[in-house]
Amino acid sequence: MVKTKRGFTLTEVLIAIGIIGVVATLTIPQLINKFSTDLRKNQIKVFEKKFNQATSKMNIDGKIGPYYGSTKEFVNELSQTMKISFVCDPSSGTSLSKCWTYNNVKNDDGTTFEINDVRIGETAFNLNDDFMEVIGIVTGNGTPMLLSFNRECENLDPDSSYEEGETSRCVAGVYDINGAKGPNKYGEDIISFNANGFGSSCYFKIGGTCYSGIFNAPGLSTDECIKLKREGKLIMDKECCTSEDISYCATMKDYWAGAAYKCGGQNNMVSREQLLPLLKELYSGADINKRGWTKDLIVDKDSDAYKYTELTTKYSFTWTKDKCVEPYKCSDFRIQSDKTLPYTDNIWNGGGAAICVIN
Repeated sequence: MVKTKRGFTLTEVLIAIGIIGVVATLTIPQLINKFSTDLRKNQIKVFEKKFNQATSKMNIDGKIGPYYGSTKEFVNELSQTMKISFVCDPSSGTSLSKCWTYNNVKNDDGTTFEINDVRIGETAFNLNDDFMEVIGIVTGNGTPMLLSFNRECENLDPDSSYEEGETSRCVAGVYDINGAKGPNKYGEDIISFNANGFGSSCYFKIGGTCYSGIFNAPGLSTDECIKLKREGKLIMDKECCTSEDISYCATMKDYWAGAAYKCGGQNNMVSREQLLPLLKELYSGADINKRGWTKDLIVDKDSDAYKYTELTTKYSFTWTKDKCVEPYKCSDFRIQSDKTLPYTDNIWNGGGAAICVIN
């Protein structure tokens, strides 16, 4: 008796193809999205490293400080250490949109912001009036940027070494890491540095709290701190543990005060309480303890909290507005890959992150 081999029936084949199609429909978009996100993160790191290298070279030549009468003067000097292919100066008749490949930026809250409306102050960048006019540039690799330079920038020492990003803290702005390709959305491919965004929009929102972009807290010298307080540009009440409220300027670099200044006052800094929704999302819904160690945590790298902050990889701690326990020790939150710890650090410790809360 001859045995015949039985193949698949047409029905079985169609069922198998259908199953494969369903699986592909569910998984391929997720894989593409993850690839795009990882690619953008890498592009951002590479670009910011190049920008910081350019300002570091400027500092070696003694050219980071209050030497510039306009942002355009700074850009002219920047072009000696970083390739710039095009400059857009509205005062010379070249609109900012000429350096940007599209007109409107999408905000996280669904609103849009027109590039030509970018100005210093509450309507854009959320910066104080120490920052000068906004200039657009296109870098050598085609990245569009909008920049503003701080006329009160501290004179950095050419012979000293600084933390990464410290030499570029006098510059604020935004850039689009992939030009017109999309999604052209603030917080995704449009990234800010030392600036809080467009208009009153959130950089990201979690648990009903509207957060600014995250940035390195700058260190204020004693003279800077005193000057800013006298001018009413630095409102802080550190509320030390004594019965008397203390509002003072440190005799050395004060990074906590720098965070307060960039946020427009201590009250606009993030508190430990306001960090909790962000941390809960960052660690896959874990119940974070704001008073002591929370251990055995797992970072959700697909969450908005990770995408927008990268707190566990980029910064060792985040300053908060909560009471300082000693004259030179202020509150922060240490946020690591598997644990968190509410803590206090010396105000002269650099490398801390700052996040503002936008009301």
